[in-house]
Amino acid sequence: MNRAACAVALFVGASGCVLMAGPHARTAPALERGTPPTDRFLELGGAWVRVRDSGVDTGRTPLVLVHGYASRLESWAAVQPALAENRRVVSLDQRGFGMSERPRGAYGPAAHARDVRALADKLGLVKPVLVGHSYGGGVVLRAALDDPERWGGLILVDAFAMDEQLPSAFRWAKVPVLGEFVFSTQFKEVIGEKYILAFHDRGRFANADAIDEFRGNTLRPGSLYALLNVVRGMDYGPDQVRYRELGLPSVIIWGEDDRVTPLAAGKQLAALVDGARFEVLPACGHVPLWERPQAVIRIVEELLGKIDRSRAARERRTTTPAAGSATP
Repeated sequence: MNRAACAVALFVGASGCVLMAGPHARTAPALERGTPPTDRFLELGGAWVRVRDSGVDTGRTPLVLVHGYASRLESWAAVQPALAENRRVVSLDQRGFGMSERPRGAYGPAAHARDVRALADKLGLVKPVLVGHSYGGGVVLRAALDDPERWGGLILVDAFAMDEQLPSAFRWAKVPVLGEFVFSTQFKEVIGEKYILAFHDRGRFANADAIDEFRGNTLRPGSLYALLNVVRGMDYGPDQVRYRELGLPSVIIWGEDDRVTPLAAGKQLAALVDGARFEVLPACGHVPLWERPQAVIRIVEELLGKIDRSRAARERRTTTPAAGSATP
């Protein structure tokens, strides 16, 4: 260890800078006041995870919505109700975020992808389309790589899913001791700065109340532990060389004015996901779900319509007797 690293280690040790995991309850936690009746907790892999489920199986392709880093399922509030008008739509607070628990254990795209699979299995969702925003894009891509036959398609919104997108602060956070120091002393300020950068229309979305609420989600017991270990679980290199293998119906949506992960990254990702349709939304930053919700709804429904029609055609072919065959 060099002299600078030794100095940091000594400072961290002297200051008691240890990030602790949150507790794991034996029974489901109580939902907070004001939470809609569509919400409940499910235990997925040793963590109670909050789920919002429209609960109506219409026979059409269901959706699973996966939020971004340091976010929660409310990030889908402007699009989930409309998408749920004619199909089942499920969103979740990923472990470590929102109201979900932050227990000791694995975090990062691989661990969160296992939770997404467990959620789909527990709810009996048949070939759902996965929609991932920002960090959630890397999660759903990993879920698709782990079991491509399980899913009906992918929709990636300003996705964070390549090693080239890792900021220097995240790379430093992977260093033992240094990561604990950075997250325990600087994280709340950094996350506030990133929030301001996330929008094209900052005057509308990046106000003080919104930033305080965003930061408030990091104050739950175990939050910094989870946030740091999510970063340490980000290892996209082995995954991104396999994105071409997926062969799933896919759409990539990107805000033209995204300053968190710029449009060039979207074009690079689109070149990696073979056959993906690439949609660029003008006058939009990193969160099209808020700045351009109607455009997101339209693009999602267009892909879902194609998948529904393709599935219906396959079902007709399998149920229609061949010409000349006997009928009962």
